[in-house]
Amino acid sequence: MVSHTTSVAIWCALVKSFSSQSRARVIQLCTELINTRKRAQSAHDFFMQIKRMTNELVVAGYALHYDEIISYLLSGLGHDYV
Repeated sequence: MVSHTTSVAIWCALVKSFSSQSRARVIQLCTELINTRKRAQSAHDFFMQIKRMTNELVVAGYALHYDEIISYLLSGLGHDYV
């Protein structure tokens, strides 16, 4: 960062250096969302787990639409809730 002379150049360098980490985290979180199941945990704990992951996605710059979140919730509940 020392070689950059403007705040814009510093900001662009920071974005470039962290973008691959953010993208990797988004992929990891999306994979977790797809594979998350309620199983033996309470419905509240399951919902909070989904909420935590969706909030982390927002922080990483990848916001999900409500319909997508609902789909992840419903698919993770299993046949007991259908």
